[in-house]
Amino acid sequence: MSLTHHRDSIVSLLVTLAREQPDLPLYTFLLSGQDKTDVLTCRQLLLAAQKIAGNLCARNLSGEPVMVLNSYGPAFLETVFGAMLAGCPCVPVTFHARLGMANISSIIARTGLRIVVGNQDVLTQFRAGRCRTNPRFIDARHQLEYLATDTLQHIQGELPTISDTEVAVLYPGVASDEELPLVSLSHADMLRSAEGLVQALSLNTDDRLLTCLDLADGLALALHILVPLQARLPSLLLPIELALADAASWVMAASTFSCTIVSAPVAVLTLAARNGELTGNVQPDLSAIRMICVSGERSITPALISHFIDQYGNNGISADKLFCCLGLSGAGSYLAGRLGFKTLVKNDIAYLALGVSDTRGLRATMTGSRWIHIDNELCCTGRINHRFTVSGRTFQAEDIEAFILQVFGERGLSRCVALRIDEIEQTVLLAECASKQLAEHWQGVVPTMIEQVQRHTGCRLDRVIILRPGSLFSAVSGIVHRQSCADALLDGSMLLRLLPVRGK
Repeated sequence: MSLTHHRDSIVSLLVTLAREQPDLPLYTFLLSGQDKTDVLTCRQLLLAAQKIAGNLCARNLSGEPVMVLNSYGPAFLETVFGAMLAGCPCVPVTFHARLGMANISSIIARTGLRIVVGNQDVLTQFRAGRCRTNPRFIDARHQLEYLATDTLQHIQGELPTISDTEVAVLYPGVASDEELPLVSLSHADMLRSAEGLVQALSLNTDDRLLTCLDLADGLALALHILVPLQARLPSLLLPIELALADAASWVMAASTFSCTIVSAPVAVLTLAARNGELTGNVQPDLSAIRMICVSGERSITPALISHFIDQYGNNGISADKLFCCLGLSGAGSYLAGRLGFKTLVKNDIAYLALGVSDTRGLRATMTGSRWIHIDNELCCTGRINHRFTVSGRTFQAEDIEAFILQVFGERGLSRCVALRIDEIEQTVLLAECASKQLAEHWQGVVPTMIEQVQRHTGCRLDRVIILRPGSLFSAVSGIVHRQSCADALLDGSMLLRLLPVRGK
């Protein structure tokens, strides 16, 4: 199968690398913080991608958007590159038990796709509705064609010519009452993002990358999938589910494999900041790390970063090693790109909006679907569906949370979520404490929080519950999962995560 006509595209990098360094282990998949499960070389990736691309083209699907739906592992990357080889814009979605970050029906409607590509087992579970999407995906409501990659045969034939301006990846963005258009990224856009990261991180052939991000995340795609091609570097991939359950796996993987560039969602950073509970007697050596890329949105605060540094300062972590990114799939990144900006500043932390070529700076308070743009200020103030009404007054949950983090973040509150629980007719604030000092005096802080929130936002908090770090449930993207927090509060399980009272 001829590939010589691919020029200046993502797949041309793979073709060149497979020819020059066929046995280079581009992607290593980890089973734990210390064990490998699969290794994908340049040659293996190209051969698998060729088979998938040949079958897509044989079905006259070249140019059609396809949903790349696979679980963590080599098959996911093989399918992404297979779609790109066939000239199909891919919509990446990682299949797992916590697939709550993707509204599948909305993705299908907004992208117009009719092809879903993945391995047989994943497609079977997907069609049976075994994924936690909201609303629930029902196969019978959609006219979709499924292509199982593990049952395909090699098909000989020519692949289409791909230019650098053709769309490589589609991100549906955020579906809301004020829907945002699709984020369409060409091969050139993606390559510029990879090149920008290579330069920003001063990468060289001695670097070793590690991520526990969802592989469909924009930062993971740019930094841990494309950059290895661009810079010819090995990339180690840890399941996001594992890292969210136990951040020690992320820390130990970085230590075991002497990784120099590490990325993680903010939820994992919060877990890792817990005081000595994750590593026990094992002290990881993190001195090889040059940069930690934190993928997240408004939930990253200076306090959270400082507590993480305090925890691992003796292991080689310092403030100058943190590099905050906003993924390609984030609404804030899209809005920045649409307005012609590249750099965002939120909560006094600089972010890089990937996939955007301009270099102007932009200040943003948070991301979401409720936003305004004034001069050089992008004021994104939360999601429309996070509004609630009490006694005839409407409040935005993010307004309360932003105020709490602004006023009490320096005292040690790392994350919080404001919830209106209609079943008990109460407005509740759940907040994580990552500071020893606040942990010892939190009872005196709660009345002050209630009083100041009412004074500045007009909302009366019925309860404030201070929790241990890492207690708030998170979606795979790292953002707090509000419904899970509300459910745990109602069934009482959230109370098992209370911050212990001093002396007990």
